[in-house]
Amino acid sequence: MAARQTRFLIREKVFIVNLFKTLTNFPNRVERVRINFAREFPGQKVPSERTIYRLVDKFETKYTVENLHKGNSGPRRTARTDVVVRQVENVVTRDCRVEYDRPPNTSRRNELNLSKSTWNRILRNDLNFTCYRLIRAQHLNLQLGDMEKRFRMCEHLKDLPDDELVKTAFTDEASFCLDGSVNIRNCTRYIKSRRNGGAGWRGLVKNFLHETQKFPEKVMVWIGSCCGQLFGLKFVEGILNSVGYQDHIRNVCIPQLKGLNNGTLDGITFQQDGANIHRQPAFLD
Repeated sequence: MAARQTRFLIREKVFIVNLFKTLTNFPNRVERVRINFAREFPGQKVPSERTIYRLVDKFETKYTVENLHKGNSGPRRTARTDVVVRQVENVVTRDCRVEYDRPPNTSRRNELNLSKSTWNRILRNDLNFTCYRLIRAQHLNLQLGDMEKRFRMCEHLKDLPDDELVKTAFTDEASFCLDGSVNIRNCTRYIKSRRNGGAGWRGLVKNFLHETQKFPEKVMVWIGSCCGQLFGLKFVEGILNSVGYQDHIRNVCIPQLKGLNNGTLDGITFQQDGANIHRQPAFLD
């Protein structure tokens, strides 16, 4: 393996050239330069005869002792060129103006056929763009006071001691559509953030909309959590009605909750949202 070349500071290079020029009429001036360099810069490696001659020749031909290869060394940029950066900017700006049912351009799949690393570096380092993803939120009926009810429930849970909170049976469900609905992870748009002079998410709200068909085929997954354990896992194809929900609670969830709480339901608080099947009189009784 070749020895690593010693790098000299600019002031060290200037000292070598000036001293070499000053000692024109002295014999063995190269050796004198090496001796004086060791005295002037103790601890620094003394330049070789070849290095001294190369520095002097560079000064006489290039009129400088600085590194002329600075900025031109290392791997060349073949993808992050100015043209490609402008193309990426045009693509992501155009995507922000169209509905998101159109296949978007992302780091994993883009019409410019750029690699994931190149795409991300251009957006992050060259364009200062921020990634925004689609957000789904449950519709709240403000006229029925849904927002106020949520606030009251949050205040109640916040005031509960830990030993009571851990015995609260939280339940929830998630539906997975089988009709080819878009995956939120694939719905990505890039736009310059507000702190970098862009519009931020406000530039996406009007166009970031997805329309789905009515009553799509889907599978629902229902599960609960209590006492640090999961219970009541159930897969439902289609719609779960109140009768099926009551049977599941009575025959599956209650026995499992008793098993998590030493064979009793004492101290267990069963939490559920305001869905219609949760508020049937027969179930509440």
